[in-house]
Amino acid sequence: MSARGLRDGIAELLNRDNAERGIELRVQDGGLGVDLYVIVDHGVRILEVAHNLMSAVAYSLEHHLGLHVLEVNVNVQGIRPPEERDGGS
Repeated sequence: MSARGLRDGIAELLNRDNAERGIELRVQDGGLGVDLYVIVDHGVRILEVAHNLMSAVAYSLEHHLGLHVLEVNVNVQGIRPPEERDGGS
């Protein structure tokens, strides 16, 4: 998950532990809105990852918690370069 904005990004660099970083929930008329902020690995199909996240989050909230989900928005905040994923070598 990614920080939602510059302030959260700076806090992330300072190792602030924030359990809800990258997730925003909105109670709307008739249900729940969800915004996810993510960083994806270089080389993945962003559209496919976003659709899979939308489906998985909506299913989990509806099936396990009984919440009606109106929308799930996936915001790609960046792409992680291959050298970061492989440990910097």
